[in-house]
Amino acid sequence: MTGAVRDLWDRIRRTPAEDWHFEHIPPERAPADGAHHVVGAEGGYVSAHLTAMRLSEVRIGTKRLYASVTSLFTADTLAGTRAEFLTVSTPEMLRDADAANLDRVVVAGKRLLGPIPYRGGDISAEIGLFAVPSADLLDPYLDLVEQVSTFAGVSFVPAAKSLVPTAKAALDAIFGSSASPSLEIGVAKNFSTVTTGYYCVVRIPRSGAAPAGLRVAADGRLERADGSEVTEPYLVFQISADTRRDDWAMIPDLQSGYERIRQAARFGDLRLANAEMAVFERAAIFSPDLLPEDGRRIADAVRSRIQLAFPQTATARTDPHTDVMPAFADLAVAF
Repeated sequence: MTGAVRDLWDRIRRTPAEDWHFEHIPPERAPADGAHHVVGAEGGYVSAHLTAMRLSEVRIGTKRLYASVTSLFTADTLAGTRAEFLTVSTPEMLRDADAANLDRVVVAGKRLLGPIPYRGGDISAEIGLFAVPSADLLDPYLDLVEQVSTFAGVSFVPAAKSLVPTAKAALDAIFGSSASPSLEIGVAKNFSTVTTGYYCVVRIPRSGAAPAGLRVAADGRLERADGSEVTEPYLVFQISADTRRDDWAMIPDLQSGYERIRQAARFGDLRLANAEMAVFERAAIFSPDLLPEDGRRIADAVRSRIQLAFPQTATARTDPHTDVMPAFADLAVAF
């Protein structure tokens, strides 16, 4: 990021280490889905979710404000370049809230990243909880930024590439205004080894000792070893990995490619269907949003449908039959 947003992120790196406590919560002190697993290159689809956060009225003052979580993840792509994924999220209960009532925990469950195919290499993460004082027209503008960042952060690689600059410019406009946002808590971390599980970052007093035995409760809240509530500002997020991508049918390039094949089958044009199939297969296998093996499985499922639409004894159909070419999302793919 550049400008006002980058200035705010730089505060994380300039903060003395004793002011921040970052920890990967051990599995025995986390919910059942908090097991640690190292993700290998091409080994799965990585996601990140914000599970809980705590604000502190002490650092906010008396103004009405928006509490906004902003995250920027960077990861390698199939082309060998780095892709950025930016999200902005403002919980509804903290929109234009009274600062005197902000000393609370919010269980967010917000997706910050993914699922993206992990190609190997580092994944870098910058996650910050910002207090943005309310200003005229901020509500609809922040809504717009949040909507744009949904596609720029958690959708697909091509969408992120095109929309991240727009979201960054919008954030600069907000954070560079006279509203003077403040950073409540944040983390800047480079994951050279991507390991699943729960992570937390807690603000601690300069004279305080790092908390020991922190645990994540079943609802995502952060607790001390004795089960008491952590009262300092904090963020809890989870990194997970899946072996399949359930939203594969939403990938725009594959959707449009399949529709062209479907149209060729509808008009009984075997030659065109085969030509479009060759294009579709390349797009699926080399898709920036899929692992190569999953792309092959999807292509195989489409090819089998073409074979049903065009029996070996025929070269074309005179009557349109679309029953053997279902909607893309209804294809039976053998993952």
